[in-house]
Amino acid sequence: MNKQEESKYFEMLDKKNKNRKKSARCIFTGCEKHSIGSHSISKNSHIKNIAENGEVMSFCPIRQGENKELLLKKVGINQASVFHGFCKEHDQLFQGIDINGICTYKDLFLQCYRSVCYWLHMLTVDGSTMGELQKYTDDVMRGFFKRIIPSFDFDAFRFDKEYEENKVDFVKTIRELKTLLETQIECINDDRKIDNSVLVQIGDVEILFRKVEEVIPVVLNTMNTIATGEDNVFQIVLPNKMDTDIIVINASHKRVVLLDTWKVATSNMLNIIELIESWMISNEIWYIQPSVIEKIPEVRLKIICEDIRYWQGEHKLWEVYDMSIFDDLRQKYFKIYKDNDNLDDEYEEKERQKFIPQKRLNKEQREKNMRRLMGKLQYYGDFRDMTKE
Repeated sequence: MNKQEESKYFEMLDKKNKNRKKSARCIFTGCEKHSIGSHSISKNSHIKNIAENGEVMSFCPIRQGENKELLLKKVGINQASVFHGFCKEHDQLFQGIDINGICTYKDLFLQCYRSVCYWLHMLTVDGSTMGELQKYTDDVMRGFFKRIIPSFDFDAFRFDKEYEENKVDFVKTIRELKTLLETQIECINDDRKIDNSVLVQIGDVEILFRKVEEVIPVVLNTMNTIATGEDNVFQIVLPNKMDTDIIVINASHKRVVLLDTWKVATSNMLNIIELIESWMISNEIWYIQPSVIEKIPEVRLKIICEDIRYWQGEHKLWEVYDMSIFDDLRQKYFKIYKDNDNLDDEYEEKERQKFIPQKRLNKEQREKNMRRLMGKLQYYGDFRDMTKE
């Protein structure tokens, strides 16, 4: 396959992936109805609060052959966070959130459920597409070895004992979490008002909730997978009209470590800003107020955009990011804490450094490192067609 044919193949695969996402059936257990386009994060309760002229800014993946770039672009609030996960009937489950936001414990569980379903939907479809890509790669390698070493058994080498012992269904644990939350929302009748700081235990899963008295101008619904694909952490940021709700679903074996980090990271507003920036830099599924991005100097913004592609493979979960995204918000609280003598010299210097573009490995080396990581994930991934046809 030449370069032109290869480019057309990847374009076809992208188109097929998008069509699969739009034609999926309702994700609610036992429902076979076709899904509709609905928001994973409420448009009226959250997205509208950070929109400017009816738009927010997000990353759009652009593929050129096998390479993918992330480009920032404006998107209308009617399209932001939309996915085809639920039928019209089951989308009504979230009507209370769409009108009033997160007010009760039941609202909290419903938002967690909707966010997990978003990722299950996306990853099952992506898993099917990755399965096709993996098959294509294997076919190319079979042909290559057949030409140069006819006696070489590619399949015995590729799918050896180590592969069979270590392959992981990346969505199995997410599917189990979805079932756990679904059971919870079906049986709960808890309209208790939620406190500003909450920790809820459901089986082996922790839900952390924190309301902060500041509108943080980003809508965020990200997921990080740690270990070998069996541990997942979901991060959700929901800006309201006067404050912001922050949610973490910790479905990992690192509950104690993350809880300790959470306590420190939510102890003051500068730490909270750092925490949310670290979530943003490790996953591009978020929507931000356009003016926030427009105020970032071009040189620093270019590095930030590249980091979103590579950072997760280079750094630890929730590792503090070394550059500022929320410049105005950071400067506001920097001044407040400095005026109140709450910052030492070392912390002040660290904060100032965040406004300076930081050095990185060259893009070619970062791309090479990422491909090595993706190759490992593909090697250990059991990519199959897991969508409902």
